[in-house]
Amino acid sequence: SSSSSSSYYYYYTTITTTAISMPLRLLPYYHHSLFFSLSSSSSSSSSKTALQRSTIFFDYPSKILGEEVRDKRRELARLVGEQGEPRPKVRFKISSKVWEYNCLVHALQRSGFQRTPTTRLANVFWSNFLTAEQYAKLNRYQKVNHFPGSYGLGRKDLLVKNITKLRRHHGSRTDFDFLPETFILPTEWSLFKRRADGQPGQMWIIKPTNQSCGKGIKVCLKSSDVKRNRQCVVSKYIMHPYLINGRKFDMRIYVLVSCFDPLRVYLYNDGLVRFATKKYTNKARSAKQRFVHLTNYSVNKHSKNFVKNTDAEEDGTGSKWSVRALRNHLSEQGVDDEKIWEEIEGVVIKTLLSIEADVINRQKTFGNTRNNYFEVMGFDVLLDAGLKPWLLEVNCSPSLSSSSPLDKRIKTQMMSDALHCCGVPCVDIKKATERTSRRNRKLGRVAAVASSHGPRVRAPLASEIQKFRGCNLLDAVSSLSAHDIEVIRETHLEQSRRGNFKAIYPNPRNCRRYSHLFTCPRYNNVLILKYMALSRKQQHSLLHYTPSPRTSRPLVRHSSSSILTRSHYRRSAFLAAAAAGRRERGSPSSTFAAKGGHKRSHKRTSSTKLPKECHVQSRRGLRRLPITSLPRCATTAVDASAERGGGGVGNA
Repeated sequence: SSSSSSSYYYYYTTITTTAISMPLRLLPYYHHSLFFSLSSSSSSSSSKTALQRSTIFFDYPSKILGEEVRDKRRELARLVGEQGEPRPKVRFKISSKVWEYNCLVHALQRSGFQRTPTTRLANVFWSNFLTAEQYAKLNRYQKVNHFPGSYGLGRKDLLVKNITKLRRHHGSRTDFDFLPETFILPTEWSLFKRRADGQPGQMWIIKPTNQSCGKGIKVCLKSSDVKRNRQCVVSKYIMHPYLINGRKFDMRIYVLVSCFDPLRVYLYNDGLVRFATKKYTNKARSAKQRFVHLTNYSVNKHSKNFVKNTDAEEDGTGSKWSVRALRNHLSEQGVDDEKIWEEIEGVVIKTLLSIEADVINRQKTFGNTRNNYFEVMGFDVLLDAGLKPWLLEVNCSPSLSSSSPLDKRIKTQMMSDALHCCGVPCVDIKKATERTSRRNRKLGRVAAVASSHGPRVRAPLASEIQKFRGCNLLDAVSSLSAHDIEVIRETHLEQSRRGNFKAIYPNPRNCRRYSHLFTCPRYNNVLILKYMALSRKQQHSLLHYTPSPRTSRPLVRHSSSSILTRSHYRRSAFLAAAAAGRRERGSPSSTFAAKGGHKRSHKRTSSTKLPKECHVQSRRGLRRLPITSLPRCATTAVDASAERGGGGVGNA
């Protein structure tokens, strides 16, 4: 199981229990450092830099997809099952507030997950949107299925506000013309009334702001059909959609977002096409016929004309198709489906950019790592008669129920690929938490908070980002920190695990096309943009580059190599002096102060030397401040530089 420092290896290990055989995928490592031991000499290799921690392999079910499809996923792997390595216990929890889908539960159980009622022990926590307190309690190994603030797309009114805000920020309507004209009621009632009265014969569709499955949706012709005080959105109805067999349809596109900083977006190469069950007409008398204008499965399944799919292989017939069947149909009609799909990718990326800044700000507020989250979204897209894609809505919690064999095949495979791509760490959180607790009892409270969320790095300044954008990445490789190399490796390895997902951002073809649409340039996005511009050989050499331990971007620099926040430094120095006085004299006042009290010791030994000043990084650059000018803090700070080899963190 050994590997050279210049090669990549994918490891599997199959662990047999009394119930099922559970495969775990051990992803590539740099040099010989493994997360858990594959040999007796692992202790000597722990100091070497790992390319990536091991993540769990999510296999496909053979009953649905067959052994041939499963074998294709294992062609890149090498079996090392009989090594006697310990199996970490991995757990999952599904909240009682959400529906429990079989495709999710079976994917987790096939990979060896055990159900747990405790949130803090769950490697994967599937829930509705968490509270601020729940987000703040996540540790670095946990994965939750929602980003903080992503409901800005799930609610129809917030979706309109966010896209409109981004459109105004860039001053371009052509880049964001994929959303039909929409009014938010009751605040925009006067604007809607003026527009509706000025366009007689135009249909409008009314949707509740926070409902799903077609509830409360109806089509109207004039403003008098809408209640003035109703909380809803009213959109301009697309009266000339593209029809197949005379029926209207829309597409459910599955999108996986694994990270927002840097932005990593994947589009599933299959999906669902939902048809209306009656022939389409845009005459005024058909406005109240829901089976003509609505394509929701929850609505049309009650129609007597609904044709249910009974065989996953019989695709392209009935009231529900796959996206692959639709693309084949369009190709047979002489339509350039690749161009349509490229436009849909642009719709997805631009929509996600509308909430990118808000999501990142919320993540920083909660203090989590960038890899604590992933999200599977359902984009509902409609094609008009000119084959232009229109965004209807975004579902942050799309339905994963298997109402037909076609649904079961698509959603089961999609969930396995999504969990596999986002990379669930192969860690027993219970044991890892116990080890962290024992270490933090020695370090102190502030270091405990910092180590539970992982190392924190100062965000580069705007001037640094602009300077970095104008240079070649290989020319600036000596200035890259370990954090920069880690971001590049994460992106590379995640894209190698994507399965049937397509990486639509970052992508060498479109990175520069959408980079100007970000609210503000971000260092990690610019870094990946530079990485994508390199040749494959240059990318390979950069992945194996070992940065200098001195290359870092600390928050506060001090001569003793400790990294402390400004608010904690003075309190830390005082407590260190109090603890030193207690060891020498054992005075009650010193003991009280060392435990976190506010009583000072009036006597100070000559052996206790406090630093007189420290360097603080601010927006205006590096400033030298005296210790007496720094504010106090009620929590302790500990110099954890020894833990990170001179670049430690002691800030909360």
